[in-house]
Amino acid sequence: MSWAGGNVVVHDAVQDHPAGADDGGVHDAAAPLQLPSLGAIARRTVPHLLEATIVPAALFYGVLVRIGAGAAMVATLVWSFAALARRLVRGERVPAILLLALGGLTARTAVGVLSGSAAMYFVQPVITTAVMAAVFLGSIAFGRPWWLRWPWTSARSGLR
Repeated sequence: MSWAGGNVVVHDAVQDHPAGADDGGVHDAAAPLQLPSLGAIARRTVPHLLEATIVPAALFYGVLVRIGAGAAMVATLVWSFAALARRLVRGERVPAILLLALGGLTARTAVGVLSGSAAMYFVQPVITTAVMAAVFLGSIAFGRPWWLRWPWTSARSGLR
């Protein structure tokens, strides 16, 4: 594979037809793969980046400086639920990852506000990641990898 003027060129591609078959040049071994332009990627990515990262971070910081940590935590949670509400009102698809993130953020905010500790708010994702890593590694140690039980790793999907 090589990069050639905005195109990815795949060399030595596996052909899906018998050797010597006349395909009219459709199965060229060095056919370029057209990548979207940087502008197209930005138009699709920037709104999500703003909604999920930049605005919540700026909101958290602004409220933290003006009011305090507890209010900043709640403001970020309210922004996230507003993003969900906007998608629902517009009839847009709600990704499952957004619902999982909202569940985690809600629990994280509750612990942070109730404990009155910003440290508890920020340490929770680290603890969650460590626990998930331990579960994955433990399942390997017991010879039953956990991820193989997920629906998308079935024999039909070919992702084993």
